[in-house]
Amino acid sequence: MKSGEILTAWASVQWRAACKRAGITNFRFRGRRHTWASWHVQNGTPLNRLMELGGWPSYEMVLRYAHLAERRCGHNSGTPCTPEMASSEKKKAG
Repeated sequence: MKSGEILTAWASVQWRAACKRAGITNFRFRGRRHTWASWHVQNGTPLNRLMELGGWPSYEMVLRYAHLAERRCGHNSGTPCTPEMASSEKKKAG
């Protein structure tokens, strides 16, 4: 085994067990990273700063989140959208 594999396997088992106890299904760490980046974009974090924070090597990767923010907020006005605003927009539409 490579260094860190045992810890990674242990953490994975523990996370799965915790999610099961909490009734959470389909949990993926990648999804949390996506949410984190999306909220940054929605709240106006400059893309070059988000690229640094997230460790992405290119703007193409970061732009995936910018596109998501526009779609989720329902506008393209340049005004940042918060998760709360996006939620209220969904309620109005639904």
